[in-house]
Amino acid sequence: MGYDGYLYVAGGINSSNMILNSCERYCFKTNKWTAISAMKTPRRSFSLVSLPNGIYAIGGHDGR
Repeated sequence: MGYDGYLYVAGGINSSNMILNSCERYCFKTNKWTAISAMKTPRRSFSLVSLPNGIYAIGGHDGR
């Protein structure tokens, strides 16, 4: 869970083995997912950190 009370998910691989750059957040109060700004680079196998001044994706692999 992020500092702001949301759960964040980003990137990964879809069912076609395509590496994703999408990002979403889940609100526990409304029980809803919302798409947020995508990452600049698609990636998988990385760490995601939520801080007061932003969300940071660290490391990972972009498929190249």
